[in-house]
Amino acid sequence: MARIFGIRTLVIAACLPTLENRPRCIRKRHNKSAALGGECIVAKITASTSIERPAEEVWKLAIDWSKGPQWDPGLVECRVTSEGPLGVGTTLRSKRTTRGLHLAEFRVTEYEPERRLTAEFTSPKMLRGSSETLTFQSAEGRTKVNLAWNLKLNGFYSLLGPFLAPSIKKGAETDLVNLKRILESGSKS
Repeated sequence: MARIFGIRTLVIAACLPTLENRPRCIRKRHNKSAALGGECIVAKITASTSIERPAEEVWKLAIDWSKGPQWDPGLVECRVTSEGPLGVGTTLRSKRTTRGLHLAEFRVTEYEPERRLTAEFTSPKMLRGSSETLTFQSAEGRTKVNLAWNLKLNGFYSLLGPFLAPSIKKGAETDLVNLKRILESGSKS
């Protein structure tokens, strides 16, 4: 009997998703939303591309919020809502048309010019705590751009993770393809 149990355990374990790919949920005590899924890191989504342009040029277009709709097809507008130069603490608001009109607000949490920018969602509630990071690595006149999402859904919305993650990954890949096309064609109007 112990031998059969051991084989069954191995079969079940082989069918489970790996620790890196499955949602990592953090349950909060005494929180009504915990009963509906709590706070959950649903997915780490990444996309990357190499662009035949120096990092300075790629960075300049990527953080020019007024030009975001040129390379992000779902973005209607994005603007800075705080005072002062771009840096840690800068706040942004965007309007998107993906499946209806959506507003989102972000706060820059990491900022290294021409190297790294991380923005964390402060709204909508379902995405609060999620983050998006752009990194730029320059070598010999070309730039490798990495886009990474740490998708963290809250409460009931944590159940939507398996449906949202593939869509976000596809969107991130499309954004980078468009950014590459614009920069390499020289049409940065």
